[in-house]
Order: sequence, then C-alpha cells, then structure tokens
Amino acid sequence: MAGRLDGKRALVTAAGQGIGRATALAFAAEGASVLATDIAPEKLADLPDKGIQTRILDARDEAAITALAAELPAFDILFNCAGFVHHGTVLSTTTEAWDFSFGLNVRSMFLMIRAFLPKMIEAGGGCFRARRRERGAAGLYRPATFGPARHGRGDRRVGPLPRLGRSKVHHRHDSCHRRRLEPLNPTGGPPMKLLRYGPAGHEKPGIIDKDGRIRDLSGTVKDINGETLSPASLDRLKRLDLTTLPLVSGSPRIGACVGGVGKVLAIGLNYRKHAEEAGMPIPSEPIFFLKATSSICGPNDDVIIPRGSEKTDYEVEMAIVIGTKASYVEAKDAKKYIAGYCAVNDVSEREYQLERLGQWTKGKSCDTFCPMGPYVVTADEMPDASNLQVTTDVNGERRQDSNTADLIFGIEAIVSYVSQFTTLYPGDVIPTGTPQGVAMGFKPPKFLRAGDRMRIAIEGLGEQNNRLVAYSG
Repeated sequence: MAGRLDGKRALVTAAGQGIGRATALAFAAEGASVLATDIAPEKLADLPDKGIQTRILDARDEAAITALAAELPAFDILFNCAGFVHHGTVLSTTTEAWDFSFGLNVRSMFLMIRAFLPKMIEAGGGCFRARRRERGAAGLYRPATFGPARHGRGDRRVGPLPRLGRSKVHHRHDSCHRRRLEPLNPTGGPPMKLLRYGPAGHEKPGIIDKDGRIRDLSGTVKDINGETLSPASLDRLKRLDLTTLPLVSGSPRIGACVGGVGKVLAIGLNYRKHAEEAGMPIPSEPIFFLKATSSICGPNDDVIIPRGSEKTDYEVEMAIVIGTKASYVEAKDAKKYIAGYCAVNDVSEREYQLERLGQWTKGKSCDTFCPMGPYVVTADEMPDASNLQVTTDVNGERRQDSNTADLIFGIEAIVSYVSQFTTLYPGDVIPTGTPQGVAMGFKPPKFLRAGDRMRIAIEGLGEQNNRLVAYSG
C-alpha cells in the first residue's frame, strides 16, 4: 500500500504516543509528507529518523495554532488525537478524567479546523479526521482521506471519506459521544430556524436565511405560534424561496421564539447529577410542573430578580415544542407530535421553590423567569436532539457543561408520559430538565445578583445572553 498518499501533506496532533503516533507512521509509510505535533518534545524525538517532521504544539493554545496555520502551506489531511489517553475501564476511571479528555479533544478539533480550513478549501480538497475508538491492529476503519478502505467492518465494504467542499465537516466519536461543528440535518442545507423579532408585545414572525440574516415572514404567517408550528404549515414554509422574503434591517430585539404559548410544562430532576447536587432522590418517573406563561421573555431580555430574593438561580434546558395535539401518546410515536426544539432558561428562585409551602410553581413563575429562544429549529432538521451540548456561563465562568444524552428520561418518554395526564397542544413548550452546576449546587451557593450576566448555549439551538437586574417596582 506504500505510495497511496504520495504527494499529500498530513498534520497529526498528539503524535507522540498511541494512535497519534501510529497514524503519523502509517501516513509516512504510505508516502505522505507528515508533520507530527505534541506538547512533549521527548515523545517526538525519534520521529525525524523515520522521515517525519515534528513541531512542539499545545493543542489548547489558540494563538500557537493560528500562527502555525499562517506559517505553513495547506495540508491535505488533518488528524486530531489531542485529548485521547487511556483512562482505564468505565468502572475504574473518573468522570473528571473523561470530561477533561473529551473537552480537550473537542476544543483542539475546533481550533485546528478553524485555523487550517481556509487554506484547505482554497487549495480545493482535504479532510479532517478525529480519532475513533480503536478496533483491530491500527484501529483505522478507513484511510484518513484518500484511496480504498484499509479494511472493512465485517463483510461491509467501506469507501474513502468525503473531502471538504463535498460535505459538512463532521467529527464523530462513538455515537453516544458525538460532537459536531454544527448540527447536521437530512435536507443538506441550513436548518430552518424560526424566530420572532421586534418590541415586546409587538413581535413579528421571521426566519433565518442561509447567510444568518433575518427574513420577515409577516406576509406568510401571522406569528410563530401553534398554528404555524403544525405539520402542514411547516411544510409550506420549507418550500419558500427565502431570497424572495424581505430582509430585516438593523439588529432588532429578538422575542421569545414561540408566541401564544398555552403551557410551559417543565421536567424536573432529569439529569442524575443534578438530582444528586440538589440532595433529592433519582426520580422513578418524570417529575413535571407548570411555569406561568407570564414568565416568558426574549432570549436576551433583562431577567428581573424578584423583590427580596436572595436565591435566584439559572437552569439551561433544551425544550420540546409541540406541533400536533397529543393525548395518550405511545413513546414510539412521540416524535410525530414534535414541531421542533428551542433553548429555555428555567430561571428559579430556590427559597420560593423549596423552602416555602406548596409546589415548585411559585419558585418558577416570576416575571422574566423563562427566557426562550432565540429560535425554534424544526424537528426534521434536528434528528439528534438527544445528543446536544448544553452550557451555562455566569460572568464568564463556566457553571454547567453537559449533554442531552445524559437525560434520565428521553424526549419520546417525556412526551408520552406527560400526554397521559394532560393534552398537549401545538405551541406548548416542554423544557426537559437541567444538568448539574446550578447555583445552589455549589458550596457555598453562587446565586445570581443584580449586575450578573448569564449566557446559556445549546448546540444547534443558539444562545441566550441576559443581564440580571433588581426589581424596581
């Protein structure tokens, strides 16, 4: 197989050991000009003797990566192994070790692609490859870029990977640990993102085009509400030529992405570690409660700390938006009733919720306690909503960092369960729960104060940025 990569240039990160080293050696043996990088110079010491160039590089250092990309000509192959080391078995390792490993791999992947991709595209080819779980001698199911498969999986033939320019860049670990640069969708184009813009109480419907600009939908629908979110209406919107819709000028306020919401029906304690940090038992069936619809506000509006509150908290949550009336739904049919997904911050006052008598609703329903949006992404454009990164930052400090894959009760189970007790209508919104890292979980707690700024983000569903303000009467 020598010569298969003749004339190709390959960059391999974390090439001092393990799969990174094996890959660098394999690429060189097949004719590629290889640059191997690692943070530890001693691990690279013998590679020049094998015809491989080396460079010391910290794959977390954005400035160093950017400088290297500017210095060197385009590569044909990027192979990222940063962050993958052996942590032992699932039973013997720690969550912190795996969190660090995956975090480093994803960050380095992003930095490398952002730095090297422009020249690769300009040169007209190339591929990014991230390390996958090893199987077989070298753990390579496919060559990194060019040529036939190194070996097949069973009796299935495996072809070469697509080159950049033909398809999205897609970084995959095992299916339960996928990370994406952007959500992939079956239509091949940008996901359909529906939003509402304009002054509070006077929002207009809009849609985001492929260039990230807002197009006005007022001539097509009255609002982004239950009627618009029905299957027939969404099908009509998908057939629109967005270039014929009026462009929205300036930077208007973005309102809550769903108007005329009938119910905000939220799921509690749906991440195991969040239940543990709250000192509550893991639920045996979904816990749900209502948030008053008067708490809904825009994704970037100020959030008001209630008068006298000392324990205002944040909760990043992926929310299900219902598109079809649902009653006594079976889990296997649940996705038929979902219009799409959006981001919600289930802002909470813990004293009201947990220390005062009654139900959780009183700690969840204060004005502005439900920032929603910035947009709804339709369900058919978000086929993997059960595998999205969710994060919260307060004043620049990362507080929450998890994935919807960790939900105790998944999307289908939630819709089915809730529909056994109350009928769901188009436009109803179901926040699915928050992961660990809420303010009350810290010791001492880190409750929100006036002047704080919080940012929540969900992969593929956008981000919210809110300032905390004191109640002023």
